[in-house]
Amino acid sequence: MRADLFQRVVSGAYCPLAALVAGMIAAAGVQAADAPGSWSHRSWLWDFALSAALVYMVVPLAVLTIWRACGRTLTTGDCVGVSLGWYALVFMVWLGATWIAEGAFPQWGWRHYAVDLLPVPLALGLVFSIVSRR
Repeated sequence: MRADLFQRVVSGAYCPLAALVAGMIAAAGVQAADAPGSWSHRSWLWDFALSAALVYMVVPLAVLTIWRACGRTLTTGDCVGVSLGWYALVFMVWLGATWIAEGAFPQWGWRHYAVDLLPVPLALGLVFSIVSRR
């Protein structure tokens, strides 16, 4: 009984940890591609990955982990949908605040906040889906 409980706890912690690492690697890769000089300042990449984890990954990981702990079988669509839904919500909050402040659609942020950071929720959802099936 204890071995089974231990295995469930370890597998329950491994899934969100692997997804978090994948999302942080994707965030660091996006930052490195967007600002090539950041390779020489690795602490900038780490800081960006941590901030992306706090903003874009904590809530979807919590929701997916709770769903998985409740015994729900998660599909790839569920995992990617939850992470993309949160990503869209965060972007809409930023878009609304910026639009109100500037009085026009913030085209400068569309590419940076909507398109460039898209690998972060995709990596998070896909890795969570793959690892939860193992």
